[in-house]
Amino acid sequence: MCTRSIYRGRKEKRKKWLKGGSAAHNALKTVVLDKRLVYDIRNLSQFLQTGAIEVYHSLMTKYVAKRQAFDPKVMEARTCLAAIDHNSSLGREQTEMSLKNRGEDV
Repeated sequence: MCTRSIYRGRKEKRKKWLKGGSAAHNALKTVVLDKRLVYDIRNLSQFLQTGAIEVYHSLMTKYVAKRQAFDPKVMEARTCLAAIDHNSSLGREQTEMSLKNRGEDV
């Protein structure tokens, strides 16, 4: 059932907005525009990237293929191998290749 139809008949609630120049508006502006907060938010966006978990899941599929069924003990062993492989690679610098060497063995 589409839930949007439930809201169509209701009157929109009038939202109360802060008036520009009011004490509440100025206090909010001070907090939101604080240079330290803006800096922290900029750094948080780098902290919350999902790239690392995507790399881990990609490595997991190397050991535990999605299209294949495994016995629970085999699944546990393969998952442990993937975790060991991942943990052994932590802290390693990423290999960088020049454009002319792409596609070749490292």
